[in-house]
Amino acid sequence: MENNKVVYIHRRNDTNKVFYVGMGSKKRAYSKSGRNNYWKNTVNKVGYNIEIVDEEISKKDALELEIFMIAEYGLYNLCNITEGGEHHPIDLATRIKISNTLKGVKHSEQRKINIGLGSVGHKMHQNTREALKNANVNRKHSKESKIKMSISKKGTIVSDKTKDLLRNINLGKKYSEESKLKRSLNNPKNIKIIDINTNIIYRNLRVACEDINLNKNTIKAQLSGRKNIQLYNSLRYYER
Repeated sequence: MENNKVVYIHRRNDTNKVFYVGMGSKKRAYSKSGRNNYWKNTVNKVGYNIEIVDEEISKKDALELEIFMIAEYGLYNLCNITEGGEHHPIDLATRIKISNTLKGVKHSEQRKINIGLGSVGHKMHQNTREALKNANVNRKHSKESKIKMSISKKGTIVSDKTKDLLRNINLGKKYSEESKLKRSLNNPKNIKIIDINTNIIYRNLRVACEDINLNKNTIKAQLSGRKNIQLYNSLRYYER
């Protein structure tokens, strides 16, 4: 099988957004002939520039990458008429087959860079956002997935804008009685502390530390197992 195909994208000159994904010979990427009216109207209005995403690949790989990239951008965001693959509409069974074929495929570093650059400036359509959000409703992550997600977020600095957004999301939110109870029980202010030497039960850690004249953060670290302090180790969380 000859490796003489390319996958290319066309970008608008005004916004630099991708408006067309194609595959074929390298000459085809630069050709204006045989384009549909949507493509012609865009080019006549704002002009365009050409980027080669991948080259010197087989026809099969080019078709698969073309379909994949059109799906990533969303057909409704492009001037493409079909979902790729030799200009024929792709039925569900074929899409699933291609999706399964691509699973586990390891792209070369250059191809990853090319695909990444092809996505610069691309904004996800609202319909796509909704579909992704609905797909994750009630989804339960495995322990391994949770660990990976946690590791990937370590060192991430949350901007003030994001903090405000997260804060505003919960404004006016109404919680069920069960949720209120859980939040209350998990609130450090409501977790009682017992001194096993004196059997005195304190309302919370702050009150206990103030009464015994201890550093709250130090004792909190001890109770969580992060520190082993012999100075005063008789405080425990009180079992409700």
